Amino acid sequence: MKIVSVLKPDSKLPLYAQLKEILLGQIKEGVWQPGDVIPPETVLMQQYSVSRATIRQAINELVQEGYFTRHRGRGTFVNKQKLDVKLQSLYSFTEDMMEKGLKPESQVLELAVVVADSKVKEALDLHEHDLAVKLVRLRLANEEIMMLETTYLPYHLFKDLTIVDVTNSPLYTVLEQKYNLTIDRAIEYFEPILVEKRESKLLQVKAGSPALYLERIGSLADGTPVELSQSIVRGDRSRYFVELWRK
Repeated sequence: MKIVSVLKPDSKLPLYAQLKEILLGQIKEGVWQPGDVIPPETVLMQQYSVSRATIRQAINELVQEGYFTRHRGRGTFVNKQKLDVKLQSLYSFTEDMMEKGLKPESQVLELAVVVADSKVKEALDLHEHDLAVKLVRLRLANEEIMMLETTYLPYHLFKDLTIVDVTNSPLYTVLEQKYNLTIDRAIEYFEPILVEKRESKLLQVKAGSPALYLERIGSLADGTPVELSQSIVRGDRSRYFVELWRK
């Protein structure tokens, strides 16, 4: 059953903005499911008694916001809704997905001992020729790839870390239960990027797709840095937000 709403010409809200809210409502109310093709412009023009320009402006904004994707010659498709990740205190991918009712999973692509490069040394306060444990994982929710995460840990602290450890439990849980170390605070940086060819294959997106690069340096209560994580988050599946208050 289609939900048809009437636009109000006397509203202070422009027609395209009213239409945009109606189309967005079709997604949020489940009338249009991910993968569905929305009606052609001519149908929407007749249905809502508006011009083609109004239809296009409303759809263009929803495309830019990630709700729709256009495919030339095929139509405009409904995307999966992005997962909202709230930035508050130290968050965990596994715990966050479970809170959303999703099944988290980690696929370990690499667990190796490497010579720390300059960036890793600086982040983890290591010395020349010090070693680091390199852990590369794909993070999934309900069997869908969400991010590619590369983590570096000081080798002298975690030399017996195993694939079984990091496959079956969240990393922070392993650090606490196996090593009696708790990451008490972290600094995290965010940067918009375009996915490169190698990462695109792992993330199963096209090269050049928008993504969010996250870099976290996690420290113990005494300020000792023990984690450098570099994550590439699919821009089509997640968005991060903060809630702010006036001082």
